[in-house]
Amino acid sequence: MTHADEAHHVLSMLCPLADPETGTLMGFDGRLWPTDEPTARTALGLLPPRTLQTLAGDFPEATPAARRQICEAVGMLASTVADGLGAHSSEVPEGDMPLGAACGIMSANVANTLAYRKVLDGICGDRDEELRDNALPVALKVFETGEVPRPPQDADEDTEAYALAALPQIDYLAASPEVRERAGAFLMTFVLAYERNLQYLGWACMHEPADPISSFAREHLGDPERWATAVREHGTLDPTALRPALRGSRRA
Repeated sequence: MTHADEAHHVLSMLCPLADPETGTLMGFDGRLWPTDEPTARTALGLLPPRTLQTLAGDFPEATPAARRQICEAVGMLASTVADGLGAHSSEVPEGDMPLGAACGIMSANVANTLAYRKVLDGICGDRDEELRDNALPVALKVFETGEVPRPPQDADEDTEAYALAALPQIDYLAASPEVRERAGAFLMTFVLAYERNLQYLGWACMHEPADPISSFAREHLGDPERWATAVREHGTLDPTALRPALRGSRRA
């Protein structure tokens, strides 16, 4: 199967209904797609082969919350492509970035929803879609840069630069296992610290040695739900307090 064929196959999963006369798409959840069919296919064709293949394999078995988030990410990429194709000038509008750079960030966003869908299923479940949507890019951006993302000082709220400032630039699906796992553990601790208003002092970004809290969370990357349950029950991220509880829940 060629890359174009794979993109067409994925689009048929994301948007099983389409109006053949207008090209209007409707997502699997009944919502109108933000672009027409040719633009959506173009956007999917921009995804790296690994991302597109993972999307094709993971989407059918993903939870409803994960599928919605994946569709949102692909829709954002498609909208970016549509905006770029609709521009009649080769000049980049003030406050925007070149189309290639913007699509690269949006493609990474799609990949990251796939890379961490199971982690988010475990720690967020279906309880809070807004938390799930907001936590992923912010946590990964903090891990990437060491700082909470802030929009450029000269960017208005309705500019592309403002929207893209909060998105990480790294494709963690294509990153090394070490970086991908560390980022996943950081995501776990970041979400629970925010949700439960827990102190998370001494956290480390990707350029620093891993901190004890995220290192302990990484040990439970394969079962994030059990780790998150223990954090919620005991009201702490402290490995010293959580380790006996997790050991006991394993025996149970």
